[in-house]
Amino acid sequence: MHNVAQQEAFRWEKLGLVYRPPRDGGWRDIYGQAPAVVQLRDRIRVFFAVRPARDEHGLYKANMSWVDVASDDPTRIIGEAAGPVVPYGRPGTFDEHGLMPSCLNWSGETLRLYYCGWMRLVGVPYAVSIGVAESRDGGATFAKAGEGPLFSRTLQEPYQENGPYVVEDNGTWYMWYGSGTQWIGDEAIYIIMFARSSDGIVWERDAKPLIPTVVEHECQARPCVLKIGSRWHIWFSYRYGLSFRNSERGYRIGYAWSDDLVTWHRDDALSGIDISASGWDSQTVCYPCVFNVGSDIYMYYNGNDFGEGGFGCAKLIR
Repeated sequence: MHNVAQQEAFRWEKLGLVYRPPRDGGWRDIYGQAPAVVQLRDRIRVFFAVRPARDEHGLYKANMSWVDVASDDPTRIIGEAAGPVVPYGRPGTFDEHGLMPSCLNWSGETLRLYYCGWMRLVGVPYAVSIGVAESRDGGATFAKAGEGPLFSRTLQEPYQENGPYVVEDNGTWYMWYGSGTQWIGDEAIYIIMFARSSDGIVWERDAKPLIPTVVEHECQARPCVLKIGSRWHIWFSYRYGLSFRNSERGYRIGYAWSDDLVTWHRDDALSGIDISASGWDSQTVCYPCVFNVGSDIYMYYNGNDFGEGGFGCAKLIR
């Protein structure tokens, strides 16, 4: 048995809020939820979920927007979307009531946007599946690859799939995603699972938990994976499954590492980021998006109320 090199703790310098929703009553009235990054030729584009005000029944819908930030300063906004990235699905389709971005990947000249689509249900509040939209004009416009989901419920995964993060490495595509394991009343419980693909469209999944849980009825969401050297690192959101809308049981950012994509070593103390003493991220931190800018590494993330107030940025201290 060979010795495995231990992982040092990460340290992040918080740079504050980057995007604040306008609260103007429009299509992106509130939220800047679940930021996802793609680096374009001369800028960084950050996709995120937004919501108009609640409807006459007190219900939300969600759609996707973006802002452009400067390549040399991920905290400086230089442009923004004029309208929703893709339309809602038709009645009865998986993304009829909401679309939330999760990650973006290039496949040749095609830019793929993997997203979560949700629809309201009767027995439980909602169902979530994974969809994909594609851009062939460098990210200017997107069209759904089809009206159905890329990933949905199966015999082995009967509840929901959400928050995919996709990486292509040496010709193989890998996906980490949240998969539902049960409902407890009106609360869904979900954990991170893993899938492989030869093309990023047709996936093989084994329906097995990837990362051990540490709190009661733990929910794991929105993983983000980065390879540094030969080691893989995953940051993800986790929380208690019930009574979690507070600072004690709400989302935190967990962490694990792997040298082979099979065995993951969880140690949340190494994640390097936690709630602040006061302000927009003083109750929760969640939905991390970790990315390289030259030799630097940054993290976009959400704070209190699942990103209702926007998203912020942190920089890795070497």
